[in-house]
Amino acid sequence: MAEKKGFFNFFKSLTRSTPTFTQEEANQRDYALSKEKEEAQHSEMLDVFEIAEEAPQPSPISEEIIEYCISKLSQILSVSQLDGAVTFVKKSGTTLHLDISNSADAGRVIGKEGATLDAFQTLLKAFVFKAYGLSIRVVIDSGEYRKTKENILKAQAFKAAKIVLQEAKRMELKPMGPDDRRFVHNLFQNHKRIRSFSMGEGHYRHIVLERKNG
Repeated sequence: MAEKKGFFNFFKSLTRSTPTFTQEEANQRDYALSKEKEEAQHSEMLDVFEIAEEAPQPSPISEEIIEYCISKLSQILSVSQLDGAVTFVKKSGTTLHLDISNSADAGRVIGKEGATLDAFQTLLKAFVFKAYGLSIRVVIDSGEYRKTKENILKAQAFKAAKIVLQEAKRMELKPMGPDDRRFVHNLFQNHKRIRSFSMGEGHYRHIVLERKNG
């Protein structure tokens, strides 16, 4: 019983320390996204890229595991005193995508720079491994936060790649977390003229883009 109480207190402290987004911050995010999208859609920038579509992968994630994750995440939200409905989005290989919608606590559900969503993902991955012995990657989104972030990352990466190709030099991107680095690496995985690799340690780890022909 003491262990369960500690688990509850952990999430209560997590939600108390997670700030909500003000309307001004939301407007700034939307404006930044619209500007990045405009740059990414510019014809000169799009001509730079030859990105292959990702082929569907067979998935070991069963319907039972999906229902288990939805149930567990719903319990976590309840314990955390957060509002929201959990729905299945898709599965690809060993990756499961879930969404928390209809939430009046969107800012706290997401957390600062997605910290609360990341914590939920880590917990679900541990729960699935303990229950099924299967190591999967769980991606949780809310209010299209991750989609918005990916659009911004894509636009920034495309802009940097254009500079690399036009000025024949390498370009270092700002430090980012492992999920964001994985997303950017995937953008250039099959690119004919640009390669990406990571440098640095810990919070300073970042991606470098450079021409394949040097």
